[in-house]
Amino acid sequence: KSNYSDKSLPLSLEYLRTLESGIPAAGLFEAWPKHIRELKVFDPCCGSGHFLVEAFLMLVPMRMAVEKLSAKKAVAAVLTANIHGLELDQRCVELAAFALALTAWKYPNAGGYRVLPELHIACSGLSVNTAKEEWKHLSKGKHDLSIELGWMHESFKYAPVLGSLINPMKSSVNTTVEWSDLSVTIERALSHEQNLEQYEVGVVAQGLAKSASLLAGKYHWVITNVPYLGQAKHNKVLQNYCIENHPEAKADLATVFLDRCLEFCVEGGTSSIVLPQN
Repeated sequence: KSNYSDKSLPLSLEYLRTLESGIPAAGLFEAWPKHIRELKVFDPCCGSGHFLVEAFLMLVPMRMAVEKLSAKKAVAAVLTANIHGLELDQRCVELAAFALALTAWKYPNAGGYRVLPELHIACSGLSVNTAKEEWKHLSKGKHDLSIELGWMHESFKYAPVLGSLINPMKSSVNTTVEWSDLSVTIERALSHEQNLEQYEVGVVAQGLAKSASLLAGKYHWVITNVPYLGQAKHNKVLQNYCIENHPEAKADLATVFLDRCLEFCVEGGTSSIVLPQN
């Protein structure tokens, strides 16, 4: 049996319980990466960002200690690589982004107010109100991009209801799509777009591409407080989606989200969720 009692943490975690051997009571999280810079934390129902902020405040001093980074560089590194969030409500997304940014600006010795790296927080509830052909016009005749934009239009049609339950990895175009590259492709298309109406369509498409990239991602630690709603109160779209995609969890939206959070995890990953004991 390995002895972990001589292993020190890079910062004090008073709430961390360990066994007599020094092993954390919660386990060793063997599937997590060996380097903290590779750890991907995700909140698919991030609300106004409380969980993301707390994860940020844990990870920054860890990266400072382990990687010998300054506070400024550690803050940027955590925002760039470690923290990810989605939320159905656009207003909450704005609050979450501001809460995380404010925490980064206020972090001791990190440089105060300044331009931060792109935050990996997006709205999973953006609606698509534009006609499909007008949407696909953004592809400029590129076949693969046209297919991807068509899928996005179809899949996000019910985004205001389904939000983070949408799973691009179950899409029929998944084998041809690099979701992480899609927003970059759309941004390039927009740089040549002169038509204001098409440009506005493209901005929405770019936001949805960011959301699709996060929805298609895999994460080592999924942390969230899920929405609660019994099946009797689901509308038809939500009810049918849950029956088709989460048949064992369909009785409550909270349990459906537990099922979805497990899908977000890498093999052996961890979900820490506030939910009823269903």
